Amino acid sequence: KRLIMKFSIAGTGNMAWFLAHRLIMSGHQCLAVFGRDKAKAEELATSVNSTVTSDPSDIKRLQQEAVILAVADHAIGEVAAALASKNTVLIHTSGATEISVLEVSQAYGVIWPVYSILKHQMPRHRDIPCGIDASDAHTLSIVRNLAHGFSDNVFEADDLQRQWLHLAAVIGNNFVNHLMAIDEMICDNQSLPFSVLQ
Repeated sequence: KRLIMKFSIAGTGNMAWFLAHRLIMSGHQCLAVFGRDKAKAEELATSVNSTVTSDPSDIKRLQQEAVILAVADHAIGEVAAALASKNTVLIHTSGATEISVLEVSQAYGVIWPVYSILKHQMPRHRDIPCGIDASDAHTLSIVRNLAHGFSDNVFEADDLQRQWLHLAAVIGNNFVNHLMAIDEMICDNQSLPFSVLQ
C-alpha cells in the first residue's frame, strides 16, 4: 500500500512539472515550489495548489518527507547544499549524476524517469521506466513510494548502472531519430511518401 507523503520541488522545467503533477494526482501533497524564476515557479505552484518560495529556509522549515531537486545536473550540488535539512530526504532526478552529490543531507536518493518529458506533452500512462537509488534502506522505501506514484516500472539502479543506461538511452533515441531524418531525405529525393516508414 502506498503512503501519502508531503514534498517540495526545486525547479520549474519539464521534469518538475511532470513530477509535481503526477505525484499530486496520486495523492501526495506538494507544499512548496522553489525556483529562481519567480513567474515560472508561481505558474507551477498555482497549477498544483502549492506555494512559491525562493528562500531555502522556507523549504527547510516545512514538515515534509522529501525535497525533489528537478534542476539541471550542474546545479544539483548547489541546490542540495542550500535545501538540505535534518529530517527531509533530498532526491535528485538525474540519470548521469552520482548520488554522492547529495551527501550534504543525512538521507538522500534518486528518482530517474528514463523518459523524454515535455511539459506540454506529458505522458498520461504509468509505463514509465524509473531507476531509483538511496542512501539506506529506509530512505529507499520513501523513494520507491514516491516513484510508484507515477510509475508501475520501478527498478533499483546504482550510479554506474544509471550512467550506462543514460548513455544507452541517448544513443538509442538520437541514433534512431538521425536514421529517420536520413530516411525522410531519401524519400523526399525519390518522391516517396515518408509516412510509409513511420
